[in-house]
Amino acid sequence: MKKTCRFMLVLLLVLLTVSGCKKQTEPDDEEKYEWLNFEDRAVIAIEKGVEYKQLEREGFLYSLDMGTMAIFINFETRETLDAAGFDPEIHLKDYAELLASMNQFDTTIEEAGDHYNLHYDSTADNLKLTTQVSLYERENGFWLVNYIYLSEQASHYKPLVLELAKLNELK
Repeated sequence: MKKTCRFMLVLLLVLLTVSGCKKQTEPDDEEKYEWLNFEDRAVIAIEKGVEYKQLEREGFLYSLDMGTMAIFINFETRETLDAAGFDPEIHLKDYAELLASMNQFDTTIEEAGDHYNLHYDSTADNLKLTTQVSLYERENGFWLVNYIYLSEQASHYKPLVLELAKLNELK
């Protein structure tokens, strides 16, 4: 009986030690990502240690160039939708479907909890590009966060961008 209890206690200690070590080797969000704050309106997650430069790009509030990936951020107000002849009371799912139907490329829509992702491939300057547009609904409109990267690097960027989109804080 004592040997069984001692064995169980040692096994329990080994399991606790191993599970504790595993948690330490898996990086958490703070170790993998950094957050860029744009005027306290948009807090966007990017890979930690990646060099970037902020660009001025017409039609977007904020733009980042990271060499092999770019992020373009915009906010579409309900008033702008109304002025363009669209229903200003449209909801997120319908807005995602509207944007997908207006896109000239074959676009897929993915529900991702509090936001939707649109995915499509295109070509520009002989480069094959993949775009994910993450859409977030707020009371007064919609945030659009466009992630664009080389299609040949999709194995790296697609899972990364899906994770980054979950971490964004948009007001």
